[in-house]
Amino acid sequence: MLGGGVIYPFLATPVALDHVGRELVANIFHANEQRPHREDWFTVALNDQATFHQVLANSALHLYGLHHGTGSQGGGGAPKLAVMYHQLALKSVRKRLEQLQDSDRACKAVDGEKECDRNRTVDALIRCVSGMICFATWLHRFQTDHDHVSEDETQRRSALLRTTQIRMAWAAHFPSQPHPPWLDVLPDLTLLSALADADFAGSPVGSGLENMRELPVWTNVLIHRLLRLHQPTQRLDDARKSKKMNPRTTADALAEACRMSMLLFLAPIWRAYGVRPTPTKTLLQKQHDLLLRTPQLWRTALSDASLGRLLLWILCVSALEAVELDGHGDREAEEPSKGAQSFTETFTQTLLRVAALTGTVLRVTEDLEKVMKGTLWVGEVFHDKMRALAGDIGERTAKVAATDA
Repeated sequence: MLGGGVIYPFLATPVALDHVGRELVANIFHANEQRPHREDWFTVALNDQATFHQVLANSALHLYGLHHGTGSQGGGGAPKLAVMYHQLALKSVRKRLEQLQDSDRACKAVDGEKECDRNRTVDALIRCVSGMICFATWLHRFQTDHDHVSEDETQRRSALLRTTQIRMAWAAHFPSQPHPPWLDVLPDLTLLSALADADFAGSPVGSGLENMRELPVWTNVLIHRLLRLHQPTQRLDDARKSKKMNPRTTADALAEACRMSMLLFLAPIWRAYGVRPTPTKTLLQKQHDLLLRTPQLWRTALSDASLGRLLLWILCVSALEAVELDGHGDREAEEPSKGAQSFTETFTQTLLRVAALTGTVLRVTEDLEKVMKGTLWVGEVFHDKMRALAGDIGERTAKVAATDA
């Protein structure tokens, strides 16, 4: 059934569809992305042959990008199938433009019926040309990405590989809860971080999607997805009171720490897009309490390299947001509060302890960036705060060394 039941299988289309055409139509409705106008495009295309061919061309180009990527693997060009449908649309447009021109020469005065037909034709051509503009934009990305973005594409794919490693490590460590909801958000957040980094830096990335997406809207969507996830607060409180933390409650605690860290990661991106205010003090307090009151997290995370890197990232993100609240970030300084200062001290101290246990060196800004890049990172957003955090760590390390001496 067309689109797995999403689309009525006996729907009349302006062109005959073979199995390839049906796959392209299904892709319009099955693509797992924020594409709010795809149903609108499909509805408009049902009224015109050229527009329908162009929508199929756009779908083919998008499907090719999902399967093969762009840049080096995409070969710097476009798939033959997309070009074929685009050529069919162009052929139809040329033919109808010629017909309009001949019609204008044949009769200087047109009656109402012919005028109505002419207006419908012009409207259909405008819709088709709009689709062609989308196609040309995507095609330009396919061609230019091949020359500019091999490094960005490698970084993005490396991030997706790390996501897979985290998922595998989690399933191995917590077989009773192999698919926590926060892991479903992580791949989308990984892609968003790569696109946002390129967007803020003003450079293209391998997917070619940064100008096609509404990144602030997507950021908002991910924030709400994370806020809606189940929070096992009561179960964790009961386990702490009874001092009976089992693998399930330990998994709950780590999942909740990951959920809150992802929100803390999104907050500065949200600010960078001009959203004010973005209060995170309560979230930091909850993260502070959770990490300090659940020592089982350290043993679990340190028993696996992937989970160990994840824990370092959690602590680093929390420390960076504490630095932001403490007035050392790259935005307008807020009045430092006692709570925010204690957050900075606590998260920094805990980060240094876990780094020592895992054999991770944290001396300069580049060391902290390496920790962040091990999971998620947006350089244009975090770099200045990272330097401030590295300065705090340097001062703390110097004091410890002087005391030991």
